[in-house]
Amino acid sequence: MDRNLSLDVRLLGGFALRVGDQLVPATVWRQRRAAAIIKLLALEPGHRLHREQLLETLWPDRDPESAANNLRVALHHARQGLERAGAPAGVFLVRDGDSLVLGPHDAVQVDVTRFDQAVTRAWQHADPATAERAASFYQGDLLPEDPYEDWAAARREALRASYLTLLARLSGMYEVRGDFSRAMAAQERVLAADPLEETAHSSVMRLHAQMGNASLALAHYARFESVLEQELGAAPEPETRELAAAIREGRLTPAPPPPAPPLTDVRIAAASRLPAAVDIPVGRERELAELQRLLASSRLVTLTGPGGIGKTRLALETARVVEPRYPDGAALVDLAPLRDPTLVLPAVSRAIGVEESAGQPIGELLAASIGERHLLLILDNLEQVAEAGPGIAALMTACPNLTFLATSRVRLRVRGEQEYPVSPLPLPDLPTSGIAALMPDLARTPAVALFVRRAQAARPDFRLTPENVSAVAAVCHRLDGLPLAIELAAARVRVLTPDHLLRRMARPLDVLGMTAADVPARQRTLRDTIAWSHALLDPDEQMLFRRLSVFAGSWTLEGAEAVAASADEPAFDTVETLAGLIDHSLVNARHEGEKAEVEPRYTMLETIREFAIEQLAASGEIVPIERAFESFLLRLAGRAEAGMRGPDQLNWLERLEEEHDNVRAALGRMVDRGDGEAALSLAPRIAPFWRARGYAVEGRSWLERALELVDDPRPGPRAAALDALGGLAIDLGDYDAADRHYRESVDLWWKLGDRPALVQGLYDLSIARTNRGAFDEAQSLLEEALAIAREEHDERGMAATLHNLGMLARENGHLGRAIDLLEEAMAIWRQLGDPHWIGATASNLGDAHRLAGDAERARACFDESAALYSRLGDRFALGVIANHRGLLEQDAGHTAEAFRLHGEALHHFDAVRAPLGAIESIEWLAVSAAGAGQASSALRLFGAADAARKALGLTPLSIDAALVATGRDRAMRDAGSDAAEHLASGAALTLDQARDAALELAGPSR
Repeated sequence: MDRNLSLDVRLLGGFALRVGDQLVPATVWRQRRAAAIIKLLALEPGHRLHREQLLETLWPDRDPESAANNLRVALHHARQGLERAGAPAGVFLVRDGDSLVLGPHDAVQVDVTRFDQAVTRAWQHADPATAERAASFYQGDLLPEDPYEDWAAARREALRASYLTLLARLSGMYEVRGDFSRAMAAQERVLAADPLEETAHSSVMRLHAQMGNASLALAHYARFESVLEQELGAAPEPETRELAAAIREGRLTPAPPPPAPPLTDVRIAAASRLPAAVDIPVGRERELAELQRLLASSRLVTLTGPGGIGKTRLALETARVVEPRYPDGAALVDLAPLRDPTLVLPAVSRAIGVEESAGQPIGELLAASIGERHLLLILDNLEQVAEAGPGIAALMTACPNLTFLATSRVRLRVRGEQEYPVSPLPLPDLPTSGIAALMPDLARTPAVALFVRRAQAARPDFRLTPENVSAVAAVCHRLDGLPLAIELAAARVRVLTPDHLLRRMARPLDVLGMTAADVPARQRTLRDTIAWSHALLDPDEQMLFRRLSVFAGSWTLEGAEAVAASADEPAFDTVETLAGLIDHSLVNARHEGEKAEVEPRYTMLETIREFAIEQLAASGEIVPIERAFESFLLRLAGRAEAGMRGPDQLNWLERLEEEHDNVRAALGRMVDRGDGEAALSLAPRIAPFWRARGYAVEGRSWLERALELVDDPRPGPRAAALDALGGLAIDLGDYDAADRHYRESVDLWWKLGDRPALVQGLYDLSIARTNRGAFDEAQSLLEEALAIAREEHDERGMAATLHNLGMLARENGHLGRAIDLLEEAMAIWRQLGDPHWIGATASNLGDAHRLAGDAERARACFDESAALYSRLGDRFALGVIANHRGLLEQDAGHTAEAFRLHGEALHHFDAVRAPLGAIESIEWLAVSAAGAGQASSALRLFGAADAARKALGLTPLSIDAALVATGRDRAMRDAGSDAAEHLASGAALTLDQARDAALELAGPSR
């Protein structure tokens, strides 16, 4: 690839794409979703998106298979378009795991990114030239050709707002420097983009007046007033009308000359800029107006009041309103994590991007850096470091245009401080009659208005009515008008009416502020509100609440009963107690589908669970409850292990999927305390689930960690763990490790004299030997296992060994014997009713019929196997059957269908990270390509697969190897003298790159 070749994506003002200097033809983008993929990736900061995100965004109403097909088609068109403009194949639009990437990152240029970066620089510098340059990058609204795409709409509005805000800031910077003409020009650019932007009209009027052109200012106002009436049938806002009156009456005089611009530079760090407004404080209009006035005359305003009263939200909203007064910006300095007052000024330094120097005191460095800049700093959560007040006062003295807006539970008590106590929200009167007539006034009361807003966020159909308004008003009174408490109480209307809520609040809200002072204020506030809910529980509810915290995921009633029970405590009704926790919104009941109606599951929000964990730790019962939790999971895993061997396998797989987070939590606790024996009693029983659902890497890790913790484990648990490890290693293609684990497991079973387990061990070891090409050894192991199974009347052992003997016979070309052995195994499996083994035997029986030339029987077997594996959710097995079906279609000359099926298999193996399955799928796609006359693509895949096999030490089965060799020979003949080059090109690919090339070959063009 040419190192200078780049991809330039234009999104502002309309979509265009260039590869180097070559414009991608517009005709390419007639396939709209092809363009949409490029657009979405270009808009992402890292130019990458997970495949599922693309599917959900572009085809939300399609079923997964249909959406995936559409994605393949769109990707094909997008890649074609890039290549038509000169992009090398597989360079700019590539797959990385389950993600799509527009890259390489340093070769992709996106105008939106350039604009965002330039705007960031413009806000870090009080330099009009920097802002002008940033504004020049905005060439129009984002993707105007996609007006109805939801994924573009929000970003379009955000970019437009960023542009207009930047122009307003630019105007302010010019204005503070006395350059009124350029300030005016910036506002006129705002009006060109949004002719009804009233703030810009007001600014133009004020600028005319400051330049001594009152008549022009009034003429502008008259035009704006007329346009507003014509367009919206509305009048200007009172502030604009007051400005016009002031100009008309001569009360707005020309501005004095501006001060000299500061020489030093301050860069506000990205993390310290004012966060975007999520919600405007309810009922704080008076406070906002008063704070604006105070900041005009005082340079240190401290908002004081108890936790939960809304100081931070009020300070941030005030800062957003007054920010235009501070051309050098506004920064938020969060002091909640600090306990040392000496760290306050360093925190300010970091917020405004001033690097500390070992040779200069931080106060002097800040004073020199800020100088005469017009800067607003919001110091949030100052109470625990209030001793920093003198340093803040000294900085104010040294920097005449620096302003502080602080939030604290206590005042700083320094010279120049203006304290502003924040009061609770105004409360309504509690009328005894005539409620209907007073409804409008009650609804406008700030405390009630906040309650209603939050209640509607929790339950959109909530309305204030004559029937519930008295209860709402009483709740607000009971909570003393504290905004945070009202918000949390209002959220409970999801499960309680206001009357019920009021009855449950008999005790006063005295817990707010009782939490330890060594946690951040925001966390204390949240903890306190949960503590309030906790205090309303009865003793049994509190006990169950804390004990349920051991569940990391959801749980069933059975699980709740397991941790609720205790021999030395009076019994309580777990069902009723759990219902009480649901009533208090501390536990959620989850009902999804028919199964959930039989066995609902329950969850806690994570923040609530953290509080419950603290309560459990404080109770002194954490050890016995964790042991009860682990015992419950051990019992469950034992039942699951047995259940997964029969017709209920699917139900047990689904149950373990639900319990998986709990299993992880239990294993984590066992490993953390060094209890390898406990981990070895649980992990092997979960291993069949890990194998079926594609968690082989995780399962292997848990088992290895457990074994490492036990110096001299009991032989039975160690043998079971080693056998489970061997199976997981097989799934991961690590046959050497599998052979090693299985050999040790078999030795232990021999010593223990556990003959049924020995049958399983010999059978498993034969699989490892088969995959390593030692077929004679595998045959001997299976015959030995079959003999023991017959002696023990072990039907499962007999069926499993017969199955694998059939596979070996198929491998050796004895197809008639293979079919007989597999059918004998199938009869036993059907009698036992094991869906996994029925599916596996049907799959291999179908392949034997395929090789014997009986396509009809093969297809029937494959259909049965695929249906069973689909129900079980076993993606590894689905990959195997997809490859079998692909070979059958290839035999029938249906090349396109063969491509599709082998590509489907590769997707399945990729999902469970199974390298052998992926390599085999790549080989079969290469065989199909060779049969379709695509020699170069086929040889590239053959080379990649061969290199991957050598790297991993994987030996192919002889029948498969013969078919692969035939396909490779054909492709080499067709490629002629170029064959070696194509093979070498493939051998240089990583397995991931080979997978991407194979999936491209299996794509929609087929």
